[in-house]
Amino acid sequence: MILKPVEWNTVVVGSWNPAILTPQGIADILFKKPADVPVEIMVPLDGIGPPRVGIDEQIVTVELGRLVVESKKPEWSGLEQSRRIVLNAIEGLPRTPLSAAGFNVRYCLEGVAAELIELFETKFDALLSDAMIKILGREMRRSLEFNNGIINVHITGFDSTKYNVLMNFEKQSKATKDLVDWLNTGIESVKDIVRKILQDVLKISKEEIPE
Repeated sequence: MILKPVEWNTVVVGSWNPAILTPQGIADILFKKPADVPVEIMVPLDGIGPPRVGIDEQIVTVELGRLVVESKKPEWSGLEQSRRIVLNAIEGLPRTPLSAAGFNVRYCLEGVAAELIELFETKFDALLSDAMIKILGREMRRSLEFNNGIINVHITGFDSTKYNVLMNFEKQSKATKDLVDWLNTGIESVKDIVRKILQDVLKISKEEIPE
């Protein structure tokens, strides 16, 4: 099997003010950069969606109702940096009403082992096959208890050789302190639970899991 990390990011849901979080505002408040530091601005070619701002290997998007910071390199140090940047935003704009915060660890899994395929095989699949109905894709969701929040595990597959695995670490609260504490969750404890899910549940060998 090949386990490839993709699209790791940190998200905070709230009433963020795009008039403040301009490219320069992002550089100043989130990255604490001086005014003369150049920033990368990525505008969608179709004109749909907000521009994205790139600084220090991170991409910031101020969407309607949420702030997203994605690491260009989906790895633990990049995720840790994206969480710190979001904390800078919360600290720099303390009056912003917030309702949730989370961070996402995603993998693309190719060459899937039989043990994982068996997790998707249910009585429902057998009934569909008996009815001569072709299955094009499968998905599985579970919400797991973790510290004072939730890990939403979402696995999707569209054939027997490739699956996408998302682990969304979510905390819903209108109390800023709760969300700050969640974003400060020790990265080692996050690593441990991710590895436990990959190894003990999905039966992916330790050697196949990127550090």
